[in-house]
Amino acid sequence: PGANVTFSFVIENTAAEAVTITSLTDTVFGDITAECDLVGDTLAPSDGQPGTGPDSARCEVTRGLLGNAGDQHHNIATVVVADDDGNSASAQDDATVAFTDVLPAISVDKDASRGSVPEPGATVDFTATMTNTGVEPVTITGVTDSIGGSAPFDVTSVSGPVLDTDCGAAVGTVVDPGQSYDCTFTVLVSGNAGATVTDVVSFTATDDEGNEATDDDDESVDVDDVLPSIVVTKDASVSEVDEPGADVEFTFSVTNTSVEDLTVTSVVDSVFGDITDECSLRGAVLAPGGTTDCTITRFVGGNAGDVHENTVVVTATDDEQNPATGTDDEDVDVLDVLPVIEVTKTDGEASVDAPGGTVTYTVDVANIGVEPVTLDSLTDTVDGGDPIDVSIVAEPISATTCELGVQIAPGDTYSCTFDIEVLGDGSSDVFDVVSATVSDDEENPAEDSDDEQTPVDPVADLGITKTADSQEVNSGDQVSYTLTVDNDGPSTATEVTVTDELPEGLALVSVDGDEGEEWDCDASTDEVVSCRLLALAAGESATLTVVAAVDSDPGTIRNTVVVASETPDPDDTNNTDDEDVDVVAEPVQTTTTTPVTVESETAVPPASPNTSGGSASSTPLAFTGGSALLLSLGGLVVLLVGAALVVLQRRRSIAS
Repeated sequence: PGANVTFSFVIENTAAEAVTITSLTDTVFGDITAECDLVGDTLAPSDGQPGTGPDSARCEVTRGLLGNAGDQHHNIATVVVADDDGNSASAQDDATVAFTDVLPAISVDKDASRGSVPEPGATVDFTATMTNTGVEPVTITGVTDSIGGSAPFDVTSVSGPVLDTDCGAAVGTVVDPGQSYDCTFTVLVSGNAGATVTDVVSFTATDDEGNEATDDDDESVDVDDVLPSIVVTKDASVSEVDEPGADVEFTFSVTNTSVEDLTVTSVVDSVFGDITDECSLRGAVLAPGGTTDCTITRFVGGNAGDVHENTVVVTATDDEQNPATGTDDEDVDVLDVLPVIEVTKTDGEASVDAPGGTVTYTVDVANIGVEPVTLDSLTDTVDGGDPIDVSIVAEPISATTCELGVQIAPGDTYSCTFDIEVLGDGSSDVFDVVSATVSDDEENPAEDSDDEQTPVDPVADLGITKTADSQEVNSGDQVSYTLTVDNDGPSTATEVTVTDELPEGLALVSVDGDEGEEWDCDASTDEVVSCRLLALAAGESATLTVVAAVDSDPGTIRNTVVVASETPDPDDTNNTDDEDVDVVAEPVQTTTTTPVTVESETAVPPASPNTSGGSASSTPLAFTGGSALLLSLGGLVVLLVGAALVVLQRRRSIAS
């Protein structure tokens, strides 16, 4: 981009008399008089010899010049001198320095995370470093890689052979002179045992003139031989056979656990001999992870207690002829024949209401063995309790057809029934298990059981009572009702709802449940109260308090409440209750009569209120504009309007 350049300034006096240098300036470097230390220097008259002798002076200035290829540095120097008469003279000269282009240069280094991989291959992380060895910045334009002579591929993104990379930001990265850029990418290096895979990475970069520089580096990775391995399993279709014996299927399975293809060469069994051809496995090729199998049938016999033992050996080779063997054995026991039974129990899809009732169960005991058996015991267990002999009528067994000592032939089934009391509160089904024990003629026992879940349907007897805190009220008063819900069981009541439709003359003020009771009430209107309780246990009660405002003429107000539940109720006669409240009078009003002062010589007493409901009698008052009767009626109207406003305000408060 540039270098230090020394400029030489030579000043020569071409006049016939001496001159004194007064200034030396440069169009690029400015005033360099002081730097050259020439101000005041006197040059002798010209001697006709340019550049020599006392008629000339010389100065050198070094400057660093920077520029791009093709640029030119041009500057002009001007010197001014004066003679002893004060006359001045000046002269100029220029110089041009051209900037030549320097091609970019880079070097690339590549390192592998591992020097070898097991056959047939594995992933390798390659780190590539590009260093700018030129004189100006370069911009990376490409990073490619080639594995084992393959066509170059881009490593700046995950695609094709590139499994992972952090070279995504490489292209467009500017690298200053002397600086480096590195990134890592992951590829699969594969090959056969003994191979060496050479991986070559290449960088391309350009300078600001578009000149391109490329470099590459390679790294070699060896492929190591991996010995083959197989896993052999041998399974028998049964681990035991009844004496004197039976046909058994033996399955031989071979799995290639190597990293390359294997070829099966032999399958030999310690008892059955060479079965390679019988299994059609000779020459079979197994890919890595692949499995092949073979099944043969052989008769396995003997006396009770005998054990059939045999071992299979499988051999396979890889493409380097390295052998792999695998073995497995299997035992088959010859057993005494034991009795076997199967018990089935049903309740005929019966169910009972809480607290319980009698259920008839049917029991089937099937002999699925090979010889007759005798029924030695038949018991029943209710919800994990003690076993109960169902062949005897004794509490809780109320009836039975079951007998002990019965012989059951092979393939036959013995059936009987018994009645038992099933109890529960309806919170869960009753889990009932019947068990049977038999024995064969060698006294070998056999036992089996079966269970049945009999539903006990929940039943809850809900009742409700409603009481008022006062039996007589005035219109405008508030009355408080206490609603008590009782659950007489026997089950928990779920989704309990209480509905109180307030009759005309009552307006809802508030509704509250007792502390600790999680009532969910809807009182969106002042006419209907609806409250919900998720559950109420048997023997428990819950309470609501409903406060209402009385706005009614004298008479009786009957308020009725209803309780209901999702749980069936055996008695709905106590699911409703009502309470009567008598309204005895209108709101009590106080009227104060103020003496009226008139212009008269005689004081006239005020009118007395009429309590009989008729017209008030009074002595006419002598004042202008009306009578005492009209004045009283006006006061009464004011009182009535005030009372109406109070009632209206209460209703608005309740509604809000």
